[in-house]
Amino acid sequence: MAKPAFQSDIAPIHLTEGDSLQTKLLITGDPTPFVKWYINNQLVCPTEDTEIINVDGVYSLTIHGVTADMTGKIKCVAYNKMGEVTTEGDLKVVAPIPVEFETSLCDATCREGDTLKLKAVLLGEPTPEVSWYVNGKKLEETQNIKIHAEKGTYTVTIKDITCDYSGKVVCEAVNEYGKASSEAMLLVLPRGEPPDFLEWLSNVRARQGSKVVHKVVFTGDPKPTLTWYINNKEITSSSEISIVTDDKTSILTINSFNPELHVGEIICKAENDAGEVSCTANMVTYTSEMFSESESEAQAEEVIADDMTLTDDESLRDELQRTPTPVMAPKFITKIKDSRAKRGHEAIFECVVPDTKGVVCKWLKDGKEIELIARIRVQTRTIEGHTTQELIIVMAPKFITKIKDSRAKRGHEAIFECVVPDTKGVVCKWLKDGKEIELIARIRVQTRTIEGHTTQELIIVSETQTKSIDISEDVRPEDAGTYTVIVENLAGRDVCEATLTVVEQLEKLPDRAPEFIVQLQDKTIKTSDKATFECKVVGEPQPNVVWYHNNKVLEEHAKEVIIESEEGVQRLVITSAEIKHEGKYSCVAENVAGSCRTEATLSVKAPLAPTFTRSLTDHAISIGDQLILFCSVKGYPQPVVEFYHESVRLTSSQRMSIEHDASNTHWRVLIKESVEEDLGKYRAVAKNAIGAAISESTVYRRSVVPTIEQGLKSTTVKESEEILMEVKISGTQPEVTWYKDDKLITEDASHIIRRDETTHTYSLVVKQATSTDTGTYMVRASNVAGSVESTAEVTVTTSVEKPTFTQELTSTEVKISETTTLSVTVAGTPAPEVIWKKDGQPVAIDDTHIISKKESEQRYSITIQSARAEDAGRYTCEAKNVAGSVECSANVAIIKTMEAPHFTEMLKPVQIMEKETVKLSVTVGGTTPIKVEWFKDDKPVEIDNVHTIVKDEGSGHYTLTIHDTKVTDVGKYSCKATNVAGEARTEATVHIAKQASAPQFTEFLRPVQVKETETVKLSVTVTGAPQPKVEWFKDDKPVEIDNVHVISKEEGSGQFTLTIQDSKVTDIGKYSCRASNVAGEATTEASVHIAKESSAPQFTEFLKPMK
Repeated sequence: MAKPAFQSDIAPIHLTEGDSLQTKLLITGDPTPFVKWYINNQLVCPTEDTEIINVDGVYSLTIHGVTADMTGKIKCVAYNKMGEVTTEGDLKVVAPIPVEFETSLCDATCREGDTLKLKAVLLGEPTPEVSWYVNGKKLEETQNIKIHAEKGTYTVTIKDITCDYSGKVVCEAVNEYGKASSEAMLLVLPRGEPPDFLEWLSNVRARQGSKVVHKVVFTGDPKPTLTWYINNKEITSSSEISIVTDDKTSILTINSFNPELHVGEIICKAENDAGEVSCTANMVTYTSEMFSESESEAQAEEVIADDMTLTDDESLRDELQRTPTPVMAPKFITKIKDSRAKRGHEAIFECVVPDTKGVVCKWLKDGKEIELIARIRVQTRTIEGHTTQELIIVMAPKFITKIKDSRAKRGHEAIFECVVPDTKGVVCKWLKDGKEIELIARIRVQTRTIEGHTTQELIIVSETQTKSIDISEDVRPEDAGTYTVIVENLAGRDVCEATLTVVEQLEKLPDRAPEFIVQLQDKTIKTSDKATFECKVVGEPQPNVVWYHNNKVLEEHAKEVIIESEEGVQRLVITSAEIKHEGKYSCVAENVAGSCRTEATLSVKAPLAPTFTRSLTDHAISIGDQLILFCSVKGYPQPVVEFYHESVRLTSSQRMSIEHDASNTHWRVLIKESVEEDLGKYRAVAKNAIGAAISESTVYRRSVVPTIEQGLKSTTVKESEEILMEVKISGTQPEVTWYKDDKLITEDASHIIRRDETTHTYSLVVKQATSTDTGTYMVRASNVAGSVESTAEVTVTTSVEKPTFTQELTSTEVKISETTTLSVTVAGTPAPEVIWKKDGQPVAIDDTHIISKKESEQRYSITIQSARAEDAGRYTCEAKNVAGSVECSANVAIIKTMEAPHFTEMLKPVQIMEKETVKLSVTVGGTTPIKVEWFKDDKPVEIDNVHTIVKDEGSGHYTLTIHDTKVTDVGKYSCKATNVAGEARTEATVHIAKQASAPQFTEFLRPVQVKETETVKLSVTVTGAPQPKVEWFKDDKPVEIDNVHVISKEEGSGQFTLTIQDSKVTDIGKYSCRASNVAGEATTEASVHIAKESSAPQFTEFLKPMK
């Protein structure tokens, strides 16, 4: 006995609604288990649609016509008295859903280079196969085409799309229950020309109240929209500021410069559908002389101020590059990094992203957007196509060194000192006993900046100390109290306090180890420059200070190395730095309480020959445009740049200016309105005491795409007149070609091509026009910048003449099966159209039986092949053109030739068995109609269409069929064919054989023995119905009947013989005869022996005597 066990599992089942579910399980167990089936935990019971069967341990469940609500689990439970087991599997029944678009395609418009995504949402079960087509061409997945499907949503993404994709987009979906498609129109527009600045904004220093003019020259297609900003605030025309913009230039004029409103950053932004570009400049208050060789009212137009000097690796601010229209999500070029900031110092986070239109930058702290207040601000800069965003957090100031309690002897000086970071915007206040100190001659604040730190000292002295060196009165008792220092900025404040005690006699101060409250800072300078290291040390007693260079004690050298100490500030000055002065500098302070050290590194630049960090670049300009040539140079000493045009040195003039920045790093040539002579080679030569460098460029004329100012016009002329096609084209030296119906036109006797340089007019003349000159004419103008076309239609008309027949139709007769032709000759202008009719209806021209032909320019014909009786009638020829129509008619008669019937296939005698079917057939020729009749024993056959059937097979072939033949059907059958020309008859007999009987031999084969070369004759007689078929065999193989050596013959009356002439030994063997018919077969056999002929012995060689 054993518990049930499953020997197989239920495999996952996937069906369509209406299918039959069939599953089987092999289950073992003793005693034989009982089985229950469940679908989704619902017991399944046998019904007329549900079968549950067990055959030898194979348990099966069959359900006819499943439904979708059965989807889920199918379970089988097997049990006997030993236990119970369960198994289950997945069942999925899909309701067939024809394909249907839930969301169809939508028309779309984009530009070249964009990324296009098309989406469709589909319903359908089973999941449909989806294909995408553009203009009938199926899309296949490539690097730029991505096709995706997910849960009924189908998308195609096309990157870097081109104008070739413009047209009809079709999404086609198919499953076994249907097909659906959705289509939309896609328009891909040319990218156009992104905006660009030909003349950029310039940095400006201006005096208050002066007039400031900013000008930009721009390009772009379509024409860009320009927007101006000052300190990130959009500017519009007003009484204080005017903005004038035309097709190429935009000018912003500040009528009265106000530093409070206008100092800062000015931006001009140009944008169109193809992209955007910005240029930026700075406006500051005028403070010093400029280095430009030409000045504007705003002082030093296009000059970069000292505090705006860029590094060698940066580009000029007024040469910002164009940024293309975005097609991708923004991505950080440089991300912000973790930062540590000292309290009281600034904390700056910086990131760099592409300068892309539409990108918005947000800053968040702990997941919440930062509120930009006075102490937290965002600074945005655009440099060479990249946007730099800085989040500047101004920290509340914090004391590096606080003031300390002090004891001062009456009549002596008292000093409070504190150190804070040298941070912009920090304000320091001093208070005594909570009230702000009034700074008078006796009490003053001294502020010094040492290596990035600000030192504040409150000094209380005698009133006369600041006036003379004689000290009359000193610190007074009323100066004693609590002194407070407050340092604050927008972010917060820090406070420190100390107490001043005025005593009659000072006690000795405790010893204090030296401490550097201001450290040395690293420095980088050029050779021959002065290098100054400063630090401040405190300690008690006053520390002794020693300077070191590369760990060696540094001695003071007159005019080279100077060591100073002033009020606690230690200073090391190298008057003229050289390479040997590079290295590590240390300052060590010592007193009896201890020592301390501060260090810094000095780097000295060596002399450097000139090199161009930004070379001159080639320019394409139009005459009258402003020309600006830029270059940047480095070297030490800083080089001076000279400019040459075709070997002639350039100098500033009213039309041209040579300009550079304060550091002589950035140089340019500015030509306000270029002329023809300004084209050619330019050279910049940078020189210093070390050497020279050269940069060259070429300025050439900008090619302008040809423009059709006046296009071709469609025209109509008469034959022999002159055709004149004329077009007006502007642009840079276009090459003009003419075409007719897309074929190039060249000058010849009939075609003349003209060109007028003064009016930019191009023309084509066609002399003596003919109808062949009708067509589509096109002119194409092209140069290196592009091409343009114009098309028009030309129609050449002719004189009109109504058709006339110069030869009309004539009536004719034709015999059946012969051929006849009807022809006409017709004239008319234009050439008429010819139409053939028969009895008022169009003739059916099939090019086989009836053929229409144009034999020459004016002759037309229609030919009737193998004429039939139905071809007789009245034929009409109609000729028509725009001037009118004309007809002519004639009769065609068909003559019949009578032919008596004749049989091409005769009746043949037939012998069949009873109850078989007999078919008699004939074929009759002759002139139709022919009447065919059937007779038996000279009496008409009774046609009942059951036992006897007559049929006309067509083409003169007739049959008589007799089903289930009887003895009464035996007789003479005849067929008679009759027409008006005569008759014909054919006849044959039909025999019905008796019931079939198996063959039976009445004469059997007998063994035969003959001599060699004699004739052997084997004979049998056989009966049977129908007559048996007789076959002969030798040694069970068919006898080869050659009718020479071996002859088989039917003697009649059922007797058959096999004759072997000139017998041989090879003819010996067992011979058999087999008779067979439908009823059976019979066999008889015997052997044949061939005896050799005997002869008496005979000597052929006799004995001879021997000697």
